[in-house]
Amino acid sequence: SDLNVAFRELSNKRYNKFSLEMEAATINAFKNADNMDKNHFSGWFVGIWGQYSNSPEIEEQGTTVSLKKLRDDLNSVMQEYKEKGKNIAAGHTQNFIKKLEAIIKTESEDTTVEQ
Repeated sequence: SDLNVAFRELSNKRYNKFSLEMEAATINAFKNADNMDKNHFSGWFVGIWGQYSNSPEIEEQGTTVSLKKLRDDLNSVMQEYKEKGKNIAAGHTQNFIKKLEAIIKTESEDTTVEQ
């Protein structure tokens, strides 16, 4: 019920993958958040997953697939918000998408460099 507390607790745990199940929970939590929490959501998320490509214990391929699905789902949510005139929610969603794209791009660059 309190996303700030939930993200704080999640940030203290270790993960080996951002799974499709985690993606589904993330998109659901974001959609159900109020605008104030939507505003902070992307920062909280990046705090946990922003540097995953620098962590050797993270399964990168599966994580990248799930992050791309989250980005695509957020694009759909943003379109719904725009159609309903929920411009503030759409703006917070667009901000989250931009941050996700930066994380995904960093991962793609890391993969390219390694090959």
